[in-house]
Amino acid sequence: MSDQTVERMPGKVKLALFAVVLQAAANGYGGFRAMAENTARIEHHQETIPALNGLMWVSFVVAAALIACLVFACLRFEVARNAIFFMEGVSILSTVATMFVAGVFSPGGLVLPVVVFFCLINAEASGWFNRTIFGPYGDETAMDEATGE
Repeated sequence: MSDQTVERMPGKVKLALFAVVLQAAANGYGGFRAMAENTARIEHHQETIPALNGLMWVSFVVAAALIACLVFACLRFEVARNAIFFMEGVSILSTVATMFVAGVFSPGGLVLPVVVFFCLINAEASGWFNRTIFGPYGDETAMDEATGE
């Protein structure tokens, strides 16, 4: 019998990943709503809105990227934490731009990224993401501790 202990995911990391799940679901929903709107316009012989096609694909790509970040975050790869920071920064900029350009305010578009930033910025969360994808350039001992080899 080995004396391996299973390290539990910190609560703040769980909260951040839950917020990322909500964002991925919202982006997927937004993509399907944009697709439904353009489809309805086509069925009623109306002119489609070209920006909705772009919005649809951007929403789907962002949702897929967030899901990929979630997978890598659950595997404890440090690149996931950095990618999540990047995606949240883009989300905040997008929300602020939409607020000033279109006059539409989305509190969730500002609150969720801020929650994720504050949950993942601390040392406990940083310690959770201890794997690197490029083995010889990263901390190989962290890989060994995580796999138990």
